[in-house]
Amino acid sequence: MAEVDPDDDTIERFLVFHYRFDPQRSERRHVLVAAYDNQREFNARMKREVKAIERRRSSGEPLEPGEHISGAVHEPGYARRAANGHLLRRAQQHGVGSDAWLDSLELPGNISLLRSPDPQSENRD
Repeated sequence: MAEVDPDDDTIERFLVFHYRFDPQRSERRHVLVAAYDNQREFNARMKREVKAIERRRSSGEPLEPGEHISGAVHEPGYARRAANGHLLRRAQQHGVGSDAWLDSLELPGNISLLRSPDPQSENRD
């Protein structure tokens, strides 16, 4: 199985995560296990990881609360669109709202940019 770079935003990535305690960050979180460029390899890895947790559980090994395996699919451009969404939020927090470059941002599907009409342009008739 050939893993791919999970940060390669030019390809569709199938990501496998393990929700567990991360000692580097001293918190429970979804830790990236692997990334694949096809669903068959992704599904195979998911099954192996789930079986590993089941083996640990059946052998009596203590598990973290809520420890589990999960996955996600990131389409090409996912990271760029997410970064644009963060940029838009920060721009609005700083009062930037009328700049034309904001209209050109490609945004994630769960974010949209709505503007009210410019009151000065309405009074120019």
